[in-house]
Amino acid sequence: MAPTEALHTSSLQLLPLRHSPADPWSHVCSHLNAAKFLNAVTDPNFCDSDGRTALHIASCEGQAEVVTLLLGRGAEAVADDRWGSTPLADAMHYQNYDVIKILEKRRSKLKGS
Repeated sequence: MAPTEALHTSSLQLLPLRHSPADPWSHVCSHLNAAKFLNAVTDPNFCDSDGRTALHIASCEGQAEVVTLLLGRGAEAVADDRWGSTPLADAMHYQNYDVIKILEKRRSKLKGS
């Protein structure tokens, strides 16, 4: 895909927040695009060839609203990618503190159930 192309999902066209031919999830890392994307795609845990989900990417980029939206739609907070990294580990690596708080809160809710 060329860097300026939009991601097409069914009849929905999502415009990229920024251009990244290597990262298919860069198209959904804004709250509005993420909401449109999730309305068109039934599986919020869809992953790329490296096992990275939209939650992994949103966590790396510090997109707290997108992380909240994805978790609300059933994204798995403990999903491992090809390298064994979770969204929480990614958020910690990039020091995205708002995302870390959200994911830790979700983790403690899971442990308490």
